[in-house]
Amino acid sequence: MSQHRANRSLSENTCSAEVVNQCVKFLVCREGSKIPIRNSDIDNFIESVTKDKSKPNKKVVLENANKVLKSVYGYKLVQLKCKGIQYIMVLSDTLPSSSVRLQPTCVEPGHRKLLIACLTHIFMSGGTVKDIDMWQFLNSTSLLSEHDIQGRKVLTHTFKKQLYLDVNKIGPDDQQKCEFSWGQRADEEIPKEFIINKMAQAFETEPQYWRKQYRYSQENPSNVSE
Repeated sequence: MSQHRANRSLSENTCSAEVVNQCVKFLVCREGSKIPIRNSDIDNFIESVTKDKSKPNKKVVLENANKVLKSVYGYKLVQLKCKGIQYIMVLSDTLPSSSVRLQPTCVEPGHRKLLIACLTHIFMSGGTVKDIDMWQFLNSTSLLSEHDIQGRKVLTHTFKKQLYLDVNKIGPDDQQKCEFSWGQRADEEIPKEFIINKMAQAFETEPQYWRKQYRYSQENPSNVSE
């Protein structure tokens, strides 16, 4: 192998700590919006910080950045199940005692409460909830008034973009409705066991009271605990 090819091979399988740290900062900043990070955005960022330098292997950069995210922040990158390559950051399986915690799941406390209520209603209802049932539920719990259009957009737009909720359209175009289910970020971040335990506390009973949901929460543990 020629010296040139050897150097090229070495650069493709190594990356500087500076590039990795810059990538970590980029990912942490992007995490604040909770919007999935596109593969092309990562490519463009790495290219921008390695101008006039040997180009590192993006896979190696991400692998090393992921190690830093886990050891320092207690987070990890997860590739989404979608057509284009996109990533989100979620809590890792183990949280180091020295980790620097990022902001809570939802930036706005009011959104956090609304999100947990929606996810709880969906989970306890069997996995999907039609929009009319969701609006009635949120109105009855005083979380959203009957005519709060902007509040509804938090579910249909914000939580959808952040992948906390899947919003699927149903029915003919002239009478189109939608139904809600858990999004991939919710599946990754929020344990079903947390939901069932909160229900048990609220109703002063044991989680096993809801047999189907309890069994599902035990058979499908999430990556994290609250």
